[in-house]
Amino acid sequence: MGFDIVLSDLLDAITEALTLPPAADSLSEIRRAFLEQERIQAVRDAVALARETGDTSAGLELLDQRIEQLPRTYTEVRVAR
Repeated sequence: MGFDIVLSDLLDAITEALTLPPAADSLSEIRRAFLEQERIQAVRDAVALARETGDTSAGLELLDQRIEQLPRTYTEVRVAR
């Protein structure tokens, strides 16, 4: 079963958003978990928008915007103490 191009792009973006390298130490693990939760919420919001509107391009655009606002890697995440 083939997907249309936009749906395929959305699925690729979801996969990329949820793929982070393993943490090297406990602080990195905390930072990774924080970033992972932020990315998971971005994916949820994008999928919800695509479902509600029937517009997968809107979901893809929202996901791209939300991921762009987050740090690129968990090593850049600041953890409040």
